[in-house]
Amino acid sequence: MPSWWGQLLAMCDPIDRDYALQGGLFSENLVGELAEARSGDRTCPVVLPDAHSLEFDYKPDGSRLAGVFQWIYPPVQVGSFAVPDPLIWAQTWDRLPLGGALGQSSEWCGGLMEQVRLLLGWPLWAGFMCGRGDLLKLGFRYDATMRERLVIFLKGKGLDDDGEKYLSALTDWVRDSGDELRLSIDLDLRSRQLLPSLALEYYPASVTAETQNWQVLERLAFHFNLDEAVVADVRGKLRRLPCGTKSGAIGVTLRSLMPALALEAAKAAKLSHYKLTALPGAGWKIKSYLSVTWINSDPRDEC
Repeated sequence: MPSWWGQLLAMCDPIDRDYALQGGLFSENLVGELAEARSGDRTCPVVLPDAHSLEFDYKPDGSRLAGVFQWIYPPVQVGSFAVPDPLIWAQTWDRLPLGGALGQSSEWCGGLMEQVRLLLGWPLWAGFMCGRGDLLKLGFRYDATMRERLVIFLKGKGLDDDGEKYLSALTDWVRDSGDELRLSIDLDLRSRQLLPSLALEYYPASVTAETQNWQVLERLAFHFNLDEAVVADVRGKLRRLPCGTKSGAIGVTLRSLMPALALEAAKAAKLSHYKLTALPGAGWKIKSYLSVTWINSDPRDEC
């Protein structure tokens, strides 16, 4: 883990463990419960839960940690847009490891991050790419309002034409209403500039069904003219998912009667989402992401 990992955890809000085991942390309709579970001694109203997603790069010589992803729950209604209060915005980012160091708001508070605040608002998450220099990834929920604001944000940053073409591509095709779209942008904190890379993250409503019928993958391949060999490779790697272990019928019944009963163990690997990236002057590139979880109820051996 990066050197600032311990500092980051100290800055985060502890969440109730049983609540996390029930999946509440990542369910948008349960954000209120998360806010109630936060530590009472924080002066900043933004909730930064102490549960994180880790991303790894795999290469022939082994795997390495690429980034740490922090979920962000601001005090605004889910789905609505409001320009973040400047003080709360600064307090929040002072708690996070921008550029690999905590509490250096004077280094970043103006310029690019201020434009993010005014035009894009609160991200769903922030990814601190400790394995890729000073790269910061921000993820946003995609809707009509976000599209309008992104067009303004991209102007003057070298992505005017490609950005508009990219955003148009997202709205010109029909998707399942139950699926979720997110957009992520890359910021170089050292040079204080937006990198020429936009990414579409597509979350199928049912990842189990997706790895059986491939409806989303086939729609993406057709609409974005993806390389057939790459699509076949994605399908080949994912066709055995989901996989894992779970409790037997008796354990499931007991937990339904006593929700607070801790799990003895839970392990699972499943499809998380597809990611499509457009680079200026290049075609679309697809990646598939897996979600791997391991929850152990023994407090001496938590993962």
